Amino acid sequence: MALNSIRSAFFILFHFVIVLFSANVNAAVANWYDAAKGEKQVLWYTSLNVEDSEKLIAAFTKKYPGVEVTVNRQSANSVLQKIMTERRSGKDIADVAPRRYQDLLHERWRGKLAVNLGNPTWIYSMMEFFGVDNGMSFLKKLAATSPRAYRGTTQLMQSVIAGDAEVGIALNHDGVIAFINKGAPVALSAVQDPVYADVHGIAILGNAQHPNAARLLVDFVVSKEGQTILAGLDKFTVRNDVATKLQIDRKTLRIVGPEARAKVEEYDKMMVDLFTK
Repeated sequence: MALNSIRSAFFILFHFVIVLFSANVNAAVANWYDAAKGEKQVLWYTSLNVEDSEKLIAAFTKKYPGVEVTVNRQSANSVLQKIMTERRSGKDIADVAPRRYQDLLHERWRGKLAVNLGNPTWIYSMMEFFGVDNGMSFLKKLAATSPRAYRGTTQLMQSVIAGDAEVGIALNHDGVIAFINKGAPVALSAVQDPVYADVHGIAILGNAQHPNAARLLVDFVVSKEGQTILAGLDKFTVRNDVATKLQIDRKTLRIVGPEARAKVEEYDKMMVDLFTK
């Protein structure tokens, strides 16, 4: 397939919703619902985009009428920071496309790459994969190929679609799929190296004001019904009883750990220093 007929979008990060199982939880759901109706509402901090969270909430409120969900949508990093602050205060592509991270250094891609500055934990991923020293060497060599830098999926994807770049890196898979679903001439590359997963967990705060409504919402989100909705929205779920559109070998997954989140400001500065100077 010629690259002038389909642009290639290369990704190394993607979101999936981790499934949390609780023994005998079904027996408690009815009690939670009765109590939740008295609480009437639940506040949900989430990094899901607005459209996806609205679809999930619509299904939840249909199943559990009388419990209103208020969404506070922020980035994954901001959600964690907000919680901690508050707690302290009380399809395959063309054969010539890259398949391994090292392939990105090929002269073929000089001046034809686009990097997303909005995923600073990509720095962590590359240093975890190659090792700290070799990872930094790789990143510096990649920066020397003069990639275009964008902050966010939308700007980068528009660049690829327009032909200003041929390969986009440090993207989340669902962001690329959203463009594909709208008919954009792009595709995801099948990466042979390990794929890094950004885990989106869900939990209940110990001092939640509406604990039963919160339990009900968490149970719904991690249930087969909730995870099926998310899978239909191009998210990746680890539930074995829920089919996902994206076929990923789970054995190749590596998780972006909490240590990456703790140093996200440092990685963000490294991204800017490497790819914008």
